[in-house]
Amino acid sequence: MQKNTRTIVLAAILATSCSGGKGGDAGAQGPEGPPGPVGPRGPAGPTGATGPAGPAGAAGGGYYTSRANVYCNTAITGAGQMSVVAKCNTPTDLPLSGSCQLPANSLGIVLETNGPNDWEDTNTGNVAQWNCTWQAPAGVTTLPGVASAIICCITHP
Repeated sequence: MQKNTRTIVLAAILATSCSGGKGGDAGAQGPEGPPGPVGPRGPAGPTGATGPAGPAGAAGGGYYTSRANVYCNTAITGAGQMSVVAKCNTPTDLPLSGSCQLPANSLGIVLETNGPNDWEDTNTGNVAQWNCTWQAPAGVTTLPGVASAIICCITHP
């Protein structure tokens, strides 16, 4: 009979637990779970407003758009001179390149200065130049032939 009594008590306990009777208080909140997978990309947003128009460009496509605006000036040495300077036409013209030329010689004459002058700032009113100076050994006083300086520039309106 004890066996039957135990079975009945156990059945009553189980029936009370499972019958939806009033349970105890809720336990503590569990830890946060891992993040889920990344969802699909959303649709693109609307197109933004158009920005303001830029300033108008120079007429005819701007400055320096044609090779017809390029010119070269050559200056040559006079009798007894050891230097020469070639210049652009106006202070606003843009210098491009320059060079110095001397016919071949066996007198030991060397090119000492070969470079620009007044290329940096057009606000001075100075014309861009290319300077050429030759150095001769003692006893040589003139260049053997005509020496020249050449400068190429672009006309700026």
